[in-house]
Amino acid sequence: MILPILLYGIEVWAPSGKFCFEKWEKTSIEQNHTSLLKQVLGLNRSTKNNMVRAEFGRLPLLYNGHLAVWSYLKYAKKKNEQTLVKKAFQLEMQQNCSAFGSADKAYLNLIKEKIKPSEDPNMVSKKRVKIIFKENYTSNWIINLRNSPVASAYATHKNNYEFEGLTHVKIKKHRNALAKLRLSDHDLQIQTGRHSRPKTPRHERKCLTCTEYIEDEAHFLLECKDDEKHKLDFIDTIECTYPEITKISGKYLKYKFLMKMNNPEALRSLAFLVNFCFKNRNSKTR
Repeated sequence: MILPILLYGIEVWAPSGKFCFEKWEKTSIEQNHTSLLKQVLGLNRSTKNNMVRAEFGRLPLLYNGHLAVWSYLKYAKKKNEQTLVKKAFQLEMQQNCSAFGSADKAYLNLIKEKIKPSEDPNMVSKKRVKIIFKENYTSNWIINLRNSPVASAYATHKNNYEFEGLTHVKIKKHRNALAKLRLSDHDLQIQTGRHSRPKTPRHERKCLTCTEYIEDEAHFLLECKDDEKHKLDFIDTIECTYPEITKISGKYLKYKFLMKMNNPEALRSLAFLVNFCFKNRNSKTR
């Protein structure tokens, strides 16, 4: 209902063909989009937009805009030569700095990179173009994740651009707690040390309870001595659904496995544990 309003007439006001996602992030349209997603998961405004959208499997709205412009170009090319639409389109394309001309060239070049040399880029189906445009964004998304210190934990378990099913967790505070852990929107030392001045070196961001270990997401959830009984009970519960978890050695591999679970009941159990651990930690650090 909101999307058609945000993107109304985009075929007219944004036919550049440029996939400048970094610049698009600053537009009010995309800020409204990501703000709504953050509200659903109870995340702070500073949480990285490309991580938040990935949790929902949603692309920047610029993707929708490019599809709309591409669809209009294809529509205009097929119109009868005698129609006003076709005549207006041809006049626009003849301009030296035609926005539609630039967009058409950019789209055709991108499509050509993804199809066989024998194929006509003008005949590619919309379904296939959607896939090509999405791959163009997600390939850059993966690079940005790997190069971002804030996304270091997230990048270890998020390698596909799909909806993660956090909405299976019906209790809001549990869902929000799990989202905050997944997207590094928390006050564990691994994050707070990054914002201290001077910045605390990574190896010195130690757990307040287990002073010899770095307090990162994996340590907090699996290794920290706080709430140890609840964590062991949780693993016993998860083992019924995922018996292979007992064979996974190392906290980081086990953390990655837990973050990639898609069973609704397992997710609810995990969210309950994360919320309990955060609540207990907060009570001790106040």
